[in-house]
Amino acid sequence: MDEACLPAGEAPQTIADAVERINALPKPVTLPCFLASLPRPLDIVATESIFSAQPSLDRDHPRMFLFTGGLVMSIVLGGDGGHLLEFGEWTSDTRSIKGEIPFPVTTELDGSAPYEILFEDRELTTCAFCHAAEDPVEGLDGAFVSDALRPRQRDLVSLERMEAVHEFCDPEVEPEVCLMLHALFDFGEVRETRFDLRIATF
Repeated sequence: MDEACLPAGEAPQTIADAVERINALPKPVTLPCFLASLPRPLDIVATESIFSAQPSLDRDHPRMFLFTGGLVMSIVLGGDGGHLLEFGEWTSDTRSIKGEIPFPVTTELDGSAPYEILFEDRELTTCAFCHAAEDPVEGLDGAFVSDALRPRQRDLVSLERMEAVHEFCDPEVEPEVCLMLHALFDFGEVRETRFDLRIATF
């Protein structure tokens, strides 16, 4: 891992903070590099869920939510969504601004890059299929806020299981997955957390 990818600075609290962090990293920025750069401790929730733009493959390749205060970011270990970093920036206890960045990032990102997830009519985002009550964010062109969702209890994957998957990951079999796991677990404390129970489930 490039030294520039090591944990540093303050944890991103907004989507704009995350874009600034990506822009500060050496190009091309890989998703593992961004993940490794996040300050620790890092709070996570892992879930086996097929109902998202980042569907998990199975319980050993879950979708993982990373909590950094005002921001929740999500990744998935492999599959169609494995190159995406998704964002939910809290505006209340149950609503968040959604965004998405595909990796690798090869050039400087504009502040509007995470919000390029609109349908052609520019009235809804691709997030609206799952996240209800979508409204445009005043003063932030292209951004929409909508209801947050949390995983069902039965779909949660324990931190202990993820630590074991990390420990036994074979880079000759799954090189990209192992890079993601090392980026998450090799640079400081990772803690299991949970979503606010007032948030509706998937």
